[in-house]
Amino acid sequence: MPLERKSRLLELTEQHGQFVIEDDYEAEISFNKTPPRALKSLDRWGNVIYVGSLSKSLLQGLRVGYMVADREFIREARALRHYMLRHPPVNNQRSVALFL
Repeated sequence: MPLERKSRLLELTEQHGQFVIEDDYEAEISFNKTPPRALKSLDRWGNVIYVGSLSKSLLQGLRVGYMVADREFIREARALRHYMLRHPPVNNQRSVALFL
């Protein structure tokens, strides 16, 4: 998406109080060129929720992901996760954290 279009999309999210979930899964595997800027890097209002995983870049079966968002949104998402997934693979999370 061209930079101008990204900027316009962000302006619309602010005007209408909406959010965008960005899964920039190809950014880590762009070997031939510099990947385009993520929408989240342009976000001034906190309306972009950037999600990703380490499945393609680190280990396919790892099943560990991450989220970059407003602090309050992260707090709510963690509380909600508790009801959906009782026992996340703590050993996998810790191994990746130590590696990173």
